[in-house]
Amino acid sequence: MNFAEALSFTFEDSDWLKKMAIGGALNFAGWFMGLFFITGIFTLGYFVLIISNVYKNNKPELPGWNEISAIFVDGLVGGIVMLLYFLMVAIIITPIIIDLAMNDSMSDLSQGLTIASVAVLGVIVLSVLSNLGLIVWATSKNFVLAINPIAVLKLTHNYLGALIGILVFTFILNSILFFGGLAIVSPFFLFWGAAVQAHLFGQVARECFSESAPIANAVAAE
Repeated sequence: MNFAEALSFTFEDSDWLKKMAIGGALNFAGWFMGLFFITGIFTLGYFVLIISNVYKNNKPELPGWNEISAIFVDGLVGGIVMLLYFLMVAIIITPIIIDLAMNDSMSDLSQGLTIASVAVLGVIVLSVLSNLGLIVWATSKNFVLAINPIAVLKLTHNYLGALIGILVFTFILNSILFFGGLAIVSPFFLFWGAAVQAHLFGQVARECFSESAPIANAVAAE
């Protein structure tokens, strides 16, 4: 992974300030005006388009907001992909947590720690699967493939370590950006952080799907 490239690519675009300002404004409206479920579609779609551009080596890698229809569609489908993975993980994790909560043979401390551990594991699994689903959707535009966890893991299993590394890196980066932004400008900083993450995901897709065969061949094989 080229982290330096991901951190700097936005500033190499001649219109980077306008593109980042629009995305940051959408984030701001989502945070402080209660419009997250509307603006989130567009910011997620922008995120997906960055992944696609990096994967295809399209220039500029930072999409223009004039591609609003593509951004909306990618964001809407991407949101559905993430929602379906949330439901899949919840269906598995929720009964386990309920069973643990009703287990009277465990001490309160061990019960609490076990439930917390299961919940954290669920969040990690959800984060990995939903982001892998987004990567597959961004590169293949195959919705059925993107929501198939077995197929997604089969296509990307060699790069799970890289993906987890990216998630840890961007979690730290976004934490710094959030607190550094003193809340009021954090939405703008975090939009840039999301663009960095999307670029890294695009790099993963480029390496993962071009190492042996294009994603189109992988899709056909499914």
